[in-house]
Amino acid sequence: MCFPQEMAEKISRKYGISYLNLLPILKKYQSNQIFNDQCHLWAFGNKVVSDAIFRWLKDVVFPPAPSGNCVIMGNVTKALG
Repeated sequence: MCFPQEMAEKISRKYGISYLNLLPILKKYQSNQIFNDQCHLWAFGNKVVSDAIFRWLKDVVFPPAPSGNCVIMGNVTKALG
């Protein structure tokens, strides 16, 4: 893992904040497949990143409620007890 990702992970653990490291996901592809230049993504790169963020939000940040019932409150999904 690279230094910025290590620091972000360490800080997120310290404060109990969920963290998604996109670097391993991006490294699965050739740089010219996803990046237009050193930091701007092509449409395919945006799709790779948005899919990863969506899966992380769905599975980690807002996992399905055990009962399958949930209520939407603003931008936050909370399971009914």
